Amino acid sequence: SERRHALVTALAAHDVVVAGGDGINLWIPARNEQAALVALAAQGIGVAPGSPFAAAPLAEDHIRVTVSLVRDDHDALAATLAAAVLGRRPSGQRQTR
Repeated sequence: SERRHALVTALAAHDVVVAGGDGINLWIPARNEQAALVALAAQGIGVAPGSPFAAAPLAEDHIRVTVSLVRDDHDALAATLAAAVLGRRPSGQRQTR
């Protein structure tokens, strides 16, 4: 779909390569599935863990993102998703010591 393609392209600009997907879902590799889920939930973004949907153990963690409700601002969403799956602090947040 056009929405899926737009988000995949935007994620690639943030060094996140999406290899798989099925229709309205993207399977995005994550350094740490649980940490990505928590980071995104803290920002009000609901995604699913990828592990329950795998028929066999995957080589790396993944999250499942449903793109059917993403209408616009793909770049901002991609930046937020990329920060979560790469284990980075989202832009605009200051690091505290």
